[in-house]
Amino acid sequence: MNEDFPRIPATVVGDVKDIEAIRKLTDEAVSALNQGDVGASLKLQASDAQVLAPLRPAEIGSAAIRASLESLFGRYSVFESRTLEEIQVHGTWAFTRGSYRSVLTPRNGGQAVEESGKYVEILRKDATGAWKYFRSIWNSDG
Repeated sequence: MNEDFPRIPATVVGDVKDIEAIRKLTDEAVSALNQGDVGASLKLQASDAQVLAPLRPAEIGSAAIRASLESLFGRYSVFESRTLEEIQVHGTWAFTRGSYRSVLTPRNGGQAVEESGKYVEILRKDATGAWKYFRSIWNSDG
């Protein structure tokens, strides 16, 4: 959890086990980003996931998401932190809302790029009972 952000009371709706599983998924996603681990990142995504990032076409499915992550991790060392501000679980669907701070440091040297913003993610529980990212969208605060 990022301590740089002001504390916002979290909205939590759903079964405690599901909420904790989603919190753990968020921690794993941040860890995979910070380690530059494409495989670990993809394991957290549904096979039909979509990433709707700003200023570029939608990344639809595992192959597109893999290509984007490989490009990102090839060019930058990533440090990201997130603050979960809302988790709602409704059956086998859930969404999270929060804020993030990212620092992208070019691997070939140069000035790091810092960004803070907010995100919404839709999650779906798969046949094994594991939560997976289904849709991800974010934008910067400016």
